[in-house]
Amino acid sequence: MKKQKGFTLIEVLIVVVIIGVLASLVIPRFLTAPEKAIVAEANQMLGSMVRAQQAVIDSGGTFVAASPFTSVQWTSLGMREPAATSKFVYSCTSPTCSAARTPSGGSASTITFSSATNTWACTTSYTPLTNGGCTLA
Repeated sequence: MKKQKGFTLIEVLIVVVIIGVLASLVIPRFLTAPEKAIVAEANQMLGSMVRAQQAVIDSGGTFVAASPFTSVQWTSLGMREPAATSKFVYSCTSPTCSAARTPSGGSASTITFSSATNTWACTTSYTPLTNGGCTLA
C-alpha cells in the first residue's frame, strides 16, 4: 500500500479559520491609522503655534491672531505655512489656538488649546489625551 502525503480538509479549514480570526482583529486597527495621523498633525501644529506665540510675546511682540491663519501670520510667528494638503484650518484668538476640520461626509471636528489655562479641548469624534492633545474617540 502506498503512503499518501498532504493535509486533510479539516487541517486546511482550521488554518483558514485561524487566519480569518487574526485578520478580523488586525484590519480595524489599520483602517484608523490615517485618521490618527491626521489628528497627530493637528496636535503637533497647535503645540508649535502656541510655543511660537509665546516666543513672540516674550520678545516684546503681541499675540498673533487670525481666523484662519494666512501666510502673513505664519511668517510673523516664524513658522512655515502648512501644505495645501493639510486637513485642518488653523486659527488663533488670544489666548486660544484651534484647528478645525470638516471631513467629506462627516461632521466638523475641532481641537483647541488654551494657553491661558494650559488645557486642550476636543469636539465630536475626538477625545482628550491625558498628556495633552486629542485622539480618536
